[in-house]
Amino acid sequence: MKLHHTMGVYLNGERKHNAVLPEHLADHIKYNLEWRPGRAFFVDGVCKNTGYLTRENCDKIEAELAANPRTMNYCTMPYQ
Repeated sequence: MKLHHTMGVYLNGERKHNAVLPEHLADHIKYNLEWRPGRAFFVDGVCKNTGYLTRENCDKIEAELAANPRTMNYCTMPYQ
Protein backbone atom coordinates (compact mmCIF):
# COMPACT_ATOMS: atom_id res chain seq x y z
CA MET A 1 0.00 0.00 0.00
CA LYS A 2 1.34 3.42 -0.93
CA LEU A 3 1.26 5.97 1.84
CA HIS A 4 1.05 9.65 0.97
CA HIS A 5 3.66 11.97 2.43
CA THR A 6 2.27 15.23 3.73
CA MET A 7 4.24 18.01 5.34
CA GLY A 8 3.19 21.16 7.12
CA VAL A 9 5.75 23.96 7.28
CA TYR A 10 5.38 26.76 9.80
CA LEU A 11 6.73 30.27 9.37
CA ASN A 12 9.56 29.52 11.85
CA GLY A 13 10.68 26.63 9.62
CA GLU A 14 9.35 23.82 11.81
CA ARG A 15 8.12 20.88 9.76
CA LYS A 16 5.53 18.24 10.60
CA HIS A 17 5.54 15.07 8.48
CA ASN A 18 2.76 12.53 8.10
CA ALA A 19 2.33 9.25 6.27
CA VAL A 20 -1.33 9.20 5.31
CA LEU A 21 -3.42 6.24 4.22
CA PRO A 22 -4.99 6.75 0.77
CA GLU A 23 -8.50 6.51 2.18
CA HIS A 24 -7.74 9.33 4.66
CA LEU A 25 -6.03 11.71 2.24
CA ALA A 26 -9.03 13.79 1.13
CA ASP A 27 -10.13 14.44 4.73
CA HIS A 28 -6.54 15.12 5.82
CA ILE A 29 -6.12 17.74 3.08
CA LYS A 30 -9.49 19.32 3.86
CA TYR A 31 -8.68 19.52 7.58
CA ASN A 32 -5.30 21.15 6.96
CA LEU A 33 -6.63 23.71 4.49
CA GLU A 34 -9.53 24.67 6.76
CA TRP A 35 -7.97 24.49 10.23
CA ARG A 36 -4.27 25.21 9.62
CA PRO A 37 -4.39 27.92 6.95
CA GLY A 38 -1.27 29.70 8.18
CA ARG A 39 1.14 26.87 7.56
CA ALA A 40 2.31 25.79 4.16
CA PHE A 41 1.02 22.35 3.27
CA PHE A 42 2.57 19.85 0.85
CA VAL A 43 1.13 16.57 -0.43
CA ASP A 44 3.51 14.16 -2.14
CA GLY A 45 5.92 17.03 -2.78
CA VAL A 46 3.36 19.49 -4.20
CA CYS A 47 2.37 22.66 -2.36
CA LYS A 48 -1.37 22.74 -1.73
CA ASN A 49 -1.30 25.90 0.44
CA THR A 50 1.48 28.47 0.81
CA GLY A 51 0.22 29.65 4.19
CA TYR A 52 2.42 32.46 5.49
CA LEU A 53 5.35 31.44 3.27
CA THR A 54 6.06 33.11 -0.04
CA ARG A 55 5.48 31.23 -3.29
CA GLU A 56 9.25 31.42 -3.82
CA ASN A 57 9.91 29.63 -0.51
CA CYS A 58 7.34 26.98 -1.39
CA ASP A 59 8.97 26.48 -4.80
CA LYS A 60 12.31 25.88 -3.04
CA ILE A 61 10.73 23.33 -0.72
CA GLU A 62 9.06 21.58 -3.68
CA ALA A 63 12.46 21.35 -5.40
CA GLU A 64 14.02 20.01 -2.20
CA LEU A 65 11.30 17.35 -1.89
CA ALA A 66 11.67 16.39 -5.56
CA ALA A 67 15.44 15.96 -5.13
CA ASN A 68 15.04 14.01 -1.87
CA PRO A 69 11.68 12.26 -1.85
CA ARG A 70 10.63 11.00 1.54
CA THR A 71 9.53 7.39 1.78
CA MET A 72 7.11 6.72 4.59
CA ASN A 73 6.94 3.10 5.70
CA TYR A 74 4.15 3.23 8.26
CA CYS A 75 1.02 5.23 8.88
CA THR A 76 1.54 8.09 11.37
CA MET A 77 -2.09 8.31 12.49
CA PRO A 78 -3.18 10.28 14.44
CA TYR A 79 -1.99 12.88 11.96
CA GLN A 80 -0.47 16.21 12.99
